[in-house]
Amino acid sequence: MRIKTKAVLAASAWAMASAAFGATVSFSYTGAAQTWTVPAGVTQIALELRGAQGGGSYSCSGAREDDGGLGGLTQGNLAVTPGQVLNLFVGGQAPDVGNVTPAPGGFNGGGDGGQYGAGGGGATDVRVGGTALADRVAVAAVPAAMLA
Repeated sequence: MRIKTKAVLAASAWAMASAAFGATVSFSYTGAAQTWTVPAGVTQIALELRGAQGGGSYSCSGAREDDGGLGGLTQGNLAVTPGQVLNLFVGGQAPDVGNVTPAPGGFNGGGDGGQYGAGGGGATDVRVGGTALADRVAVAAVPAAMLA
């Protein structure tokens, strides 16, 4: 089962009513940073971020398994100002490169895999004020339970 990675932004405003509010904007994996400018009158957005699934593994016989772990889900609201630019990084699934070492991870921080295990899926995040990791305000990646 493959879960597509995405970032969904739903705009809303507390003081104004407009037909444009309540609109949903979705961003899919492209392999590069994307931007979104907050429309006039919008003061809060609802976020739904999904991290990328990890790549499949290879058994000793060489058969590929589609068993990469699913990425995390993050939901919440973010206060914004009209005209503000949000930087969106939608994580990518680890590429299928065959039974090689190291197997590269997916776009936006997916860790490398080993000889029989593919790389991890990349994180999906929203950044405000720049594109550095320190500018992240919301992140969906590997569920914390998988790190224990």
